[in-house]
Amino acid sequence: MNGEETVSTRTVERALALLAVVCEEGKVSLSEAARITGLAVSTALRLLRTLEAAGFAAKADDGNYVPGSRVIQLGALALTDQYLVRLAAEPMARLAASTGESAY
Repeated sequence: MNGEETVSTRTVERALALLAVVCEEGKVSLSEAARITGLAVSTALRLLRTLEAAGFAAKADDGNYVPGSRVIQLGALALTDQYLVRLAAEPMARLAASTGESAY
């Protein structure tokens, strides 16, 4: 891996760490997000602004960061396309069998 790839990878790792903090906390201040991730406040701010611009984080009225609509969309897609469908398959099959109706 060359130096440029190392910097890019580190930046992505830092942004994902911040995103995880925002999602896990539900609402977090800039200083708290920086403290939890071990980032300088200026670095955390730059990355949070990038996440905000991409819809992955949003700034609440009180100035704290919250999960953005893009995170919610991706989470819903992940549940719909994988986990939820598998989880519901057997109960839906039983329901269809017991009622004689179709279930999708």
